[in-house]
Amino acid sequence: MAGLSMSRRTIALVVAIVLAAVAAVALVSYVQSVNNKNRRNSNPVTVFVAKAVIPAGTSGDSAISQGLIKDLVIPLSARTDGAISSLDQIKGKVAAVDIQTNEQILISRFNAPGTIGASGATGAIRLGVPSNLQAISIQVGVPPGGAGFIQVGDTVSVLADMDISIINGPALGHTVGYVAQDVKVLAVGQLQTVAPTTPGQSQSQQTQQPSNQILVTLAVNPAQAQRLVLGTLDGQLYFTIVPANQKPANVLGRNKNGIFGR
Repeated sequence: MAGLSMSRRTIALVVAIVLAAVAAVALVSYVQSVNNKNRRNSNPVTVFVAKAVIPAGTSGDSAISQGLIKDLVIPLSARTDGAISSLDQIKGKVAAVDIQTNEQILISRFNAPGTIGASGATGAIRLGVPSNLQAISIQVGVPPGGAGFIQVGDTVSVLADMDISIINGPALGHTVGYVAQDVKVLAVGQLQTVAPTTPGQSQSQQTQQPSNQILVTLAVNPAQAQRLVLGTLDGQLYFTIVPANQKPANVLGRNKNGIFGR
């Protein structure tokens, strides 16, 4: 009986030793896993994400100049494969698909102009003009053009300042009125001016400097397009930025005689 009791104690001791060894191995493995994860998370990297939706067809240069992309420092483990490490990687290319807000900018989302991506979208810039409307581009000074705050997707209204004279009637002088209200902005770009060439300098070597003019492309109906063209030719246009889906204001044109009226 004493021998049997000793054998049981020996078996129990061996089992306890084995279980302790297994627990120790599991603990070491867990600690190593946590350390590896901490090392990955403690290695920060810089990625670029969309500040707002970047519509398909938007050029990388336009997205950069409009401030639609921001840099963000995140753990290495949170970086998406294919995320760009420099904005230079998307310059000269266009978005093949819509890039959503806070989405990391992937090199695969941008194609060279004229190429076809995996989604079937071409690399050519597409404005996405709504049905029954037309796209018209207007060159306007920076202050009258919303001081440079207008971005793709904004809703704007356009006022024209024109010197009006009634046929066989009195001259009304400068009159300001809305020629288009609550229209969607399809594209925004800054015009470039090229410095005069110097002897021995090629066209490609000229320095391009931003001008004080911007180019705003709007989606308008035919009547609005006519008024905008007339306002561009014979007057000065001014842009206001308005909330989306705002109803057009029912106001008449105004000249100096009515400047203080409601």
